[in-house]
Amino acid sequence: MALFNGNHIRVDMACPPRKKLRGEGPLYDRKRTVFVGNLPFDVKDEELYQLFCGPSGPQGDVEAIRVVRDPDSSLGKGIAYVLFKTRV
Repeated sequence: MALFNGNHIRVDMACPPRKKLRGEGPLYDRKRTVFVGNLPFDVKDEELYQLFCGPSGPQGDVEAIRVVRDPDSSLGKGIAYVLFKTRV
């Protein structure tokens, strides 16, 4: 639980679900992806881009952000994955 911009967040190394490990290869680069938890359910992707990119904007270190959402309601589940351009 780290304090980041006045909020406590949890950041861990990302790991795919075990059932998806049987696939043809890695789903992502685990050395560039982090798991972010304890997010509000109504978080927007853009808010996370701004949080992790900072003042550098689109030229920042973030390649992609994926907020995990409920397929029926489109509400977030409180977690996200951040893929950085370079190794974390």
